[in-house]
Amino acid sequence: MVRFFPLIISICFITTSISHATVRTVSNDLNFPAQFSSIQAAVSDSRHGDTVYIFRSRVSYGDITIDRPIVLIGAGHYSINEQTPSISEINNILINEFVCTGTCTGVMINGFLLNAVNVAFNQGTSNIMITRCRFRGSIGVGVSAGNKPRT
Repeated sequence: MVRFFPLIISICFITTSISHATVRTVSNDLNFPAQFSSIQAAVSDSRHGDTVYIFRSRVSYGDITIDRPIVLIGAGHYSINEQTPSISEINNILINEFVCTGTCTGVMINGFLLNAVNVAFNQGTSNIMITRCRFRGSIGVGVSAGNKPRT
């Protein structure tokens, strides 16, 4: 049993170090303080597997480029009070494997009003999940020459 103790400790250390993802918050409304005021800054500061929570806002968060597998969670695309709409809106999301370190496999986007989503990949990217979002624009998928899109 004593011989296995270092192995058990090593396995526990590796497991806990892998499972710790960071949660970041974003708000562009001064009434709701957060760690970041733009989604792009939070994405750029994130690592693989991190989660970014985006607060409601009366103003769109603009365009973002996702270059790593992260989770984006917005406050929703439906505003209860139409006179002062407050939703999580992103103009354009570009999920770009060509600038990813590795692949962008595992990107999750949830709870936004989206104007456009574009995915550019070469190989290896899969499991991009977009849920609970409303689209006002388009979804585009681009594949480099010689590769077929995967469904």
